[in-house]
Amino acid sequence: MKKILLMALLLTMFLSLHAQTGKRMLVTTFSACSSDDDDNNDSKDTVANPETPTDGSKILVAYFSWGGNTHAVANRIAQLTGGTLYEIQPATPYTTDYNELAYTVARNELDTDAQPALKETDADFSKYDYVLLGCPVWWQTAPMIMSTFCETYDFKGKTIIPFCTYASTGRDATLQKLSSLTSTASHLTGYGASGNNTSGVESWLKTINMIK
Repeated sequence: MKKILLMALLLTMFLSLHAQTGKRMLVTTFSACSSDDDDNNDSKDTVANPETPTDGSKILVAYFSWGGNTHAVANRIAQLTGGTLYEIQPATPYTTDYNELAYTVARNELDTDAQPALKETDADFSKYDYVLLGCPVWWQTAPMIMSTFCETYDFKGKTIIPFCTYASTGRDATLQKLSSLTSTASHLTGYGASGNNTSGVESWLKTINMIK
């Protein structure tokens, strides 16, 4: 009887630990699928600037962030480039409850091809030549609010540099999605940060010749 109780206790502890670990892994991606292309940011076909920008006032860092990870990365990019931070915000704030957001709101938006309304639709980005565009990975791709943002504003003739934050998967697909949403612009090689880790941001910006 004691052995049975002990085994039941150990099983309960294991399941609880597994659930908590899984939730931490899903905070950014909302999925447990794996992908071989998400191990690093190395690229054999890096697309870089022909010249390093000399005027930070021509650089916009536009980002959507739910849990704070993308904000941390965007803030670091702005610090290094001298660019202007712009937060993409929904007209109706998203729930702060992780489970509701991940498994109801974000999943439904993706399944129905929704376009969540923006809080601001008349911002003036005309003076910016470069737009670093970032978001978290939701269900292996960019949140649907990014589609709304990219269809609301005209990025023709600008240079878009995508970036994203992820837990374990979806980096490349999300960067590609951001590029496809801004197809009238030119693009430089993007970057994916694991969580709120900003340690590789400076190296990336130098690689694509956005800073010296």
